[in-house]
Amino acid sequence: MEETKPKQNKKASRGKKSFYDTCFEKRKSSGLFMLDKKTEDKIYQLKKRLKKSGIEGSEIKAQVNKIRRQEELRARRNMKKRCLLCRGHDHLLADCPQANKSEEIDETLAVCYRCGSTEHKLSNCTRSANKLNFARCFVCREIGHISRDCPKNTKGVYPKGGACKKCGSKDHLVKDCAEAEDAEDQNDFTLPTLSDGISADAEFDASNSSKKQKKAKVVSF
Repeated sequence: MEETKPKQNKKASRGKKSFYDTCFEKRKSSGLFMLDKKTEDKIYQLKKRLKKSGIEGSEIKAQVNKIRRQEELRARRNMKKRCLLCRGHDHLLADCPQANKSEEIDETLAVCYRCGSTEHKLSNCTRSANKLNFARCFVCREIGHISRDCPKNTKGVYPKGGACKKCGSKDHLVKDCAEAEDAEDQNDFTLPTLSDGISADAEFDASNSSKKQKKAKVVSF
């Protein structure tokens, strides 16, 4: 007896692309945002249900576009997220799969980094101490400091790379730069007081504000 060969999938043999792949390429070529497969399928099923219910095409289009915009905004927000532990996107530290695998990391996530209390987080701590003795560093895995202050951290407070635009340091953000504050202080000046020799309509030159102003001479006749 001849051996029966297993039937091959006709779609696979033809090399046809899936509906999702076709839509993905079409939207990508048009410069449109493509959602993940699960979300796209959810929108597609919604569109089918609306058609079966007899709703007009314009109303279906409006509802589908509304749902798509909401999902696109959610997807774009998730893309900006970056986990402090694995540096991956689409999730935060509390939802990191690597953190769930490590009991040590789970324990440090549940306490206040400053006082070690399990009843509140660092943002709600009332102690005045600056040291974070209960924090675990995600760079060296040691306890006692955060990644920003780790000597092995070469990126400082810029996990994606970069530095302060004012001084080039990686240890602080631009808004906390001391050089930027000094530059603002230098731009401050004091307006002169009015006197008998100065008109209220006189123009004031800020560049000469630091110079000592001469007193107006009084000439008696």
